[in-house]
Amino acid sequence: MRNAILTILKSAKISSIRRKRVYAGARERRRGVMRLSPAKLLILELLRENSRRSLTEIADITGLSRPTVKYHIAKLVEAGVIRRFTIDVDFTDTDTLPVTCVRVMLDIQLKRNACSTVYNSIANWHELVSVWSLSGAVDMRLLLEAPSLAAIEELRDRIARHPDVVSVTTFPILKTWCERISSSPRQP
Repeated sequence: MRNAILTILKSAKISSIRRKRVYAGARERRRGVMRLSPAKLLILELLRENSRRSLTEIADITGLSRPTVKYHIAKLVEAGVIRRFTIDVDFTDTDTLPVTCVRVMLDIQLKRNACSTVYNSIANWHELVSVWSLSGAVDMRLLLEAPSLAAIEELRDRIARHPDVVSVTTFPILKTWCERISSSPRQP
């Protein structure tokens, strides 16, 4: 099985540098970094390709039992390696969308270094897709998704009223040409 997993990992174009980084030693384990086995790497690659794959399908592909796959996924979630399961919606095919979806970027300039304070005040917004802290004239960038422009306007007004916010610039997203979620590890 190990040879089959390594063959699949090589065909999935997971670089040797990434494999070496993932196979962390005892020192990294003591610091809380999870060591990923070839089976976990394969499961991650399969979920990266299609996050809605069933346990049975993953078990069939990997040759592992369904409970073993479930165990590995639970450990990956527990360790924070898998943060969420998501789908990739084709926003260009509006006939298949049940609800109109408006996507915007908000660039936010702050009075002081208060990104964490602002983030904590908006973290529970269901419309919030991503948040970045930036260097330069813009301190934060938000990606929002809502069913209407009115909902976006309401959220924009709420963030603009935050005491640490100086200005908010809105950029409606007309078309998404490419959207990839990085597979590199991120610190929370």
